[in-house]
Amino acid sequence: MKTQNDNHSKAIWAVRNFIPMLLIPIANFYLFEAYIHNPFKDMKIPIQFLNIFLFELLMLLFFMLLGSLKWSLRLQSIFFMLIGLANFYVLEFRSAPIMPWDIYSFGTAMSVAGNFEYTLEKQTIFVLAGFVTLIIIEEIVNLRFRPSVLPKKAVYIVRAAASAICLFVLFGFTHMLWQESTIIKFGMYDKLFTPTVISKRDGTAVAFLMELQYVTVDKPANYSADMAAQILEPYSEEAADNPQSVSGAPNIIVIMNEAFSDPAVLGNFETNMEYMPFVHSVLNGEVANTTSGWLNVSVLGGNTANTEFEFLTGNTMAFLPQGSVPYQQYVKNEQE
Repeated sequence: MKTQNDNHSKAIWAVRNFIPMLLIPIANFYLFEAYIHNPFKDMKIPIQFLNIFLFELLMLLFFMLLGSLKWSLRLQSIFFMLIGLANFYVLEFRSAPIMPWDIYSFGTAMSVAGNFEYTLEKQTIFVLAGFVTLIIIEEIVNLRFRPSVLPKKAVYIVRAAASAICLFVLFGFTHMLWQESTIIKFGMYDKLFTPTVISKRDGTAVAFLMELQYVTVDKPANYSADMAAQILEPYSEEAADNPQSVSGAPNIIVIMNEAFSDPAVLGNFETNMEYMPFVHSVLNGEVANTTSGWLNVSVLGGNTANTEFEFLTGNTMAFLPQGSVPYQQYVKNEQE
């Protein structure tokens, strides 16, 4: 026969465990974002829910791995407190947040880390105080994953299976973020050339998962030095047979000016004087020994660094992931 005290004890136990299980991951998310911006102001509500789902999922994964709700919540709070602080300083020092491909330059980052001055802003102190408060509150949590009806070995099996399910859901969630339909549905920002904007609009953790798709590049079919030599062979033979055609090649002067534009391409309009006489004379064929025309580029209106990459290196974006920026992600050594 249950007594009123028993019901009261169960209510206290539920408050001590299930409310922190629900609310602390949410608090971790907002504190994590508060290092660098105001998530309520910069992030759409549906995107906030995407991030909250991710934090709740990570909490469940930690719970299944550790078997202790207290330490799963503490692990999450400590992890995002430290990663958030590191991300804050990285953003301060280089004006871009931590991104997946930074792992390739981790050694370099550690070697120069001592050259920077680390200061705490008022907002950063408040965020750290918030995380410390959560860690203290988590002391009241005492839920452990130990079903009394199962033998000890079976408990470990259940936890392992549940952990695998959490990882599977995490993988599916990440793959969902890579889909264009998801970007459109949630109104997410996906321009890698401005990673700070991605972090602020999509959430730092979700943005990191979105960027994972660009870490590696699939090797194209028949891609080899021998194949390249085979493709170039006819041109090499032609150059050997006609050495003058090589020595007489024209000099090409290129001015890459991102801020330059001719408004006439948008439509005809009248002016009281010619505003670009020399440029228009070249385009109209009025200058000797010049040729003009249109250049097809792989990107327009954003990520224009990719046009510069293709022109200056001679490499194509065709073999790289759509949306990637080689200068930020893949160029680790000197390029021709």
